[in-house]
Amino acid sequence: MKINTRILLAPVMVLFMMCGGFGAESAHADHENAELVRVGGYPFEPFVEDGQGITADFLELLNRSQDQLRFEMVSIPSQRRYELMRREVIDAVFFEMPVWGWQNYQSDIDVSSPILRGTEIFVARREESGKEAVFNLNPKRKVAVTLGYHYAFADFRADQNHIRSVVDAVFAEKISQTLRYLRSGAVDLAVMSDIFLLSQYQRAPHLKSELAIGPIADHDYSLPVIVHKNAPVTAQQIDDLVGQLKRSGELEAFFARFGIESLILDQ
Repeated sequence: MKINTRILLAPVMVLFMMCGGFGAESAHADHENAELVRVGGYPFEPFVEDGQGITADFLELLNRSQDQLRFEMVSIPSQRRYELMRREVIDAVFFEMPVWGWQNYQSDIDVSSPILRGTEIFVARREESGKEAVFNLNPKRKVAVTLGYHYAFADFRADQNHIRSVVDAVFAEKISQTLRYLRSGAVDLAVMSDIFLLSQYQRAPHLKSELAIGPIADHDYSLPVIVHKNAPVTAQQIDDLVGQLKRSGELEAFFARFGIESLILDQ
């Protein structure tokens, strides 16, 4: 006799779906009543790379650690992040310095305690680094920089004409492109964060023998979270969540995946 397996399996499948399947639905249920926090993510390697990167993974870690808030990344252009925050299209930007263009928006934002420290550095090819003047900036020095970024050597002004008045700037769409320009010999120097460079060393250790870091940095910084004052989450709540992850050891384990655990700041 031929048994109709569809009839036999139907009640089982109904019960299976009511119980949450393989767990995907139950995981979603943890956040079904949570407040949505829209996090703006503009291209900023290694934090945001094609919609992925450290920030997206960090938001997942925050979501797993609690069920009151659901952090979700929204891709945005870097130069529109200020206006989008002012209009409350986004609620927060992670790993962001207030000096990076937020000076005119102080009435709209709060700032968490910094999570990571970083340094904007000048990098040369190792074979060129022995030349005494290679790290000296002047209008003839060909330097790769990232479009829309703020540098101390240019008075933290992202204006292209102003940057070109200081160095012979070659503008890249993202940080990894500045590294490609440098390695190809198209520029003398590239400006990038030590966070980015350490993450690249983690992926490609051979780069350590190819590159040299200049003796003087462009600027040091600490990276907090910038939060709109009307956001569903406060800067203090961010501090509390990060503090819990730090005490549990999860924060160090997370950043160790990218080779930057030594850059975690004490709150």
